[in-house]
Amino acid sequence: PYTLRDLCYSVHEDGVHVVYFNEPKKLNRWMANTMAEMALVVEHFRRAESVRAVVWTGKGRAFSSGAAWEASPKLHVPLPVVKEYVKRGLMGKPPIPTSDGADMVLKNFVLCCLKFPKPSICAVNGLSVGVAVNFAWFCHDYVIASPQAKFRYPFSELGIVPEASSSLLLPQLVGLVAAKSIFILGDWIPADEAHRLGLVQETVPPNELLKRAIAVARKSARKSRVSVGLIKQLLLENRGGVKRISDALDREQAYINKAMSLPDFKAAMKKFRSKHHRRSKKKTKETQMRSSSKNSSSQNKMRLTSKL
Repeated sequence: PYTLRDLCYSVHEDGVHVVYFNEPKKLNRWMANTMAEMALVVEHFRRAESVRAVVWTGKGRAFSSGAAWEASPKLHVPLPVVKEYVKRGLMGKPPIPTSDGADMVLKNFVLCCLKFPKPSICAVNGLSVGVAVNFAWFCHDYVIASPQAKFRYPFSELGIVPEASSSLLLPQLVGLVAAKSIFILGDWIPADEAHRLGLVQETVPPNELLKRAIAVARKSARKSRVSVGLIKQLLLENRGGVKRISDALDREQAYINKAMSLPDFKAAMKKFRSKHHRRSKKKTKETQMRSSSKNSSSQNKMRLTSKL
């Protein structure tokens, strides 16, 4: 078994499982290991009979600040497990030195989320940036947000292009012109505006967010499991199906590869990492204290069987 480090989850009535992004002091950033753990969790929940519905949320003031853009990504998920998941199309190649041709658009993971046969609810508790926005808006069946939630795409600042099929799915939901402004301007979108655009189904007060998400999950979990799975499959196929989304992801990967080879991206990454290095250096002592605290409470994390 594998003990989760960047995620944790709790079990509730009616087979509802709540997954938390579990690095609140780092704004629940997505590292290479975080994304590997997400793939493990999705596949584990897909296969587990005891899981009837899933809620995703973040701990602390952020849902997720998005990709960490690590200079030297590290994996804690065993590499043989990662390779097997990649081989079976359950996880993309991670951006680590031993991986050639990293999946920068999370193609396999996104497709697994879209094909996930059980109800999936997203409870956005705070800020959400980049790929985490895509995960919140496009990978679930019902999205609830706190008024403290806000969403932002930094692609045009980083010198890259949209990923995770957002270049296809966002224009479908809000229209082409609105999608262009959201991607290019990179302004913060508050929860009420996301609700107006149809990207969020409802907003609720912060202290009611998780309770409401679990209530929606429990109601969904009590429906016919077969019917729910077929409804999700039918709607996916009528939207163009897996092939259309897969093709969009391939185009995004090609454009990202091109963008990452250009000076704009390299300059943006240098600035990004320098900024975050200064912050990290300033908080070294505090980080060490947090690490100690995190290690002492690791027994509270639930164990996930990673064996296929």
